[in-house]
Amino acid sequence: CVKPAHLFLGTQHDNIADMIAKGRNRMLGAPRGAANPMTRLTGAQVETIRDLVRLGAVQAHVARDFGVSPMTVSRIVRRETWTGGTR
Repeated sequence: CVKPAHLFLGTQHDNIADMIAKGRNRMLGAPRGAANPMTRLTGAQVETIRDLVRLGAVQAHVARDFGVSPMTVSRIVRRETWTGGTR
């Protein structure tokens, strides 16, 4: 944010602590998977994506069908995102 009222003086450590306290850290504080309010997919859709690719579907086509980028599909398949799941 660039609003002067939202800025405060501090060290990098202060800035990181503020980020974590506000849940803005993708690695530590942000909700993951379906709990993340920014997600476009459900857990069931993620499992379907994995199944389709495992059965030979082209990732770019799967991405188009689900309205996400091919990189998103690739990261889902490699479990870099949506790391949980039933399988």
